[in-house]
Amino acid sequence: MTPDSSGSGRLWTVPFADARSVYAADGVVYASSWGETVALDAATGEQLWLTPGGLLAPPGERTFHVGHFGRITARSRSDAQVLWAGRPDTWLPGLWELSRFRIPVRLPRFGGVLREVVATVGGVLIGTASNAVFALDATSGACLWGRAVDPRATVRVAGPDGPVLVAEAPYGPTIALDPRTGSMRWTQRDAPAGEPVDGMAPFRGRRTSLTLHDAATGRPARTLDHGQEVAFAVLGATGGLVYASTAHGVAAFDPGTGEPRWQSDGAERWIEGTCVTEEAVYICTGQNVVQALDAADGKELWRTDPIDIGELPIPWYTSFTMTVDGDLVLLAADGGYTAAFDRTSGKPLMSWVDPHADEEAGPSPVAVDGRTAYCVGKRHVYAVRPHERG
Repeated sequence: MTPDSSGSGRLWTVPFADARSVYAADGVVYASSWGETVALDAATGEQLWLTPGGLLAPPGERTFHVGHFGRITARSRSDAQVLWAGRPDTWLPGLWELSRFRIPVRLPRFGGVLREVVATVGGVLIGTASNAVFALDATSGACLWGRAVDPRATVRVAGPDGPVLVAEAPYGPTIALDPRTGSMRWTQRDAPAGEPVDGMAPFRGRRTSLTLHDAATGRPARTLDHGQEVAFAVLGATGGLVYASTAHGVAAFDPGTGEPRWQSDGAERWIEGTCVTEEAVYICTGQNVVQALDAADGKELWRTDPIDIGELPIPWYTSFTMTVDGDLVLLAADGGYTAAFDRTSGKPLMSWVDPHADEEAGPSPVAVDGRTAYCVGKRHVYAVRPHERG
């Protein structure tokens, strides 16, 4: 790591190849590749346990892992003890008919390859496997239901009680399913325009608007319109406002009336990796400027131009992720690039490029816990405290 002084700030480095995700919680760092998951002491990097299978979801009371042939294993978070295990093709036996192509497909061909665990909702684990979406009891591993879907389908969960939103293709239609029974609650002709927020599912309206639908019933509740002829998507909600990404910046709306509260300008393209918190909206603009906007009124709190970050400016026209927690704002970009900023002032604290990453690699997984940043490189997991010198 290269902060803006002579010190490295590095706490520890642990070899771990091809990591796909990293989480930090309760003094433990969890790093996962496709083949295995490691739990490390956050202060020292000491290995607490190592187990086969990649991590499927953020760790809660238990961790969920995927192994060979899509096998899911639930383990205790404290010691990785196996609680239950199974495979999608054994949970969902029989013949299925794809709704679009009307082709009967046997499940060993069709449901045996696990794609992802989407979420856990009220003790129910929602996952996708090949051309199917399914639900498991998170405690016992028993299959509650399974449903054939289009291979291009996207799956989201709206709120702590569902429903499960399945968009059959990139542009719809969408079906809403009960998370415990799999029964259909409602349908919508379009695909969701962003993640559900506060029990509302966003769908595109006219070219200048979004419509928020009640996730429980599917009925339209509010229309958000910023008056510009561009498409946009909901980013999140906090502090009584709903925030949306437009082709020119970020807009904030009153969820009760749908009226716009404020609109940022100057992004010149779709905002990547925007992070919404109670106090601010953190973005990386089209000019690769890292910016914090007051969540209440949109006023700029701070900005950091790429030239201020040091010898490693943010790559242009790449994908970004923003992670905010504790005292840090962490930005990860294509090519293994990572930068850390002070959350209050925006002061650049660190910039780094993983020497082992490919130029075409996507943003590296990162996590923040208080004053410490955990970065996953191609071959190592790094713990860094950018505030410290020497």
